[in-house]
Amino acid sequence: METNSKFVTTVAWIFILLSGYFSFASLFQVVIISMTPLGSAFSELSHDEFIIPLLEYVPALVYVFFALWVITLISSVKLLQRKNWARVTFISLLSLGIIWQIVRVILQFVMISQMPDGKGIGDFANIMVFFFWLNTAFAMGVSGVLVWIIKRLLSPKIVKEFSMGKSE
Repeated sequence: METNSKFVTTVAWIFILLSGYFSFASLFQVVIISMTPLGSAFSELSHDEFIIPLLEYVPALVYVFFALWVITLISSVKLLQRKNWARVTFISLLSLGIIWQIVRVILQFVMISQMPDGKGIGDFANIMVFFFWLNTAFAMGVSGVLVWIIKRLLSPKIVKEFSMGKSE
């Protein structure tokens, strides 16, 4: 009889801790968004024609991220139990995470390009460029780790581990 992979166990526990924490934090965001009259709060934040339409989607984004963290938590727990549906769900969520990293970099680029020229803002423009590249490097690193985890979860050895003696 083969033993369970330490890789799957380690990944599952790491994501149980991460998704548990972020589910809890997202729950507070859901409560705050649900209790806040958003129309007046957002209209006072910005008079920029580009920003205001995006702010309308903040509540939906908060609810979606809460749901994704809860689903990640559930699939991480079931990953420990070697449920194949959890492995497939987990791979899908990691793939969605990679897509989010790409979208995040694109949105950051769009937001920076919408800002006024650097006249009168001094070193702020240089700092923005530095953080753009830092965030881009971070997104590439996170995406690389997620691709590596996906590749390992799709390996024949781990697929076999999830299909042994289990009818789902």
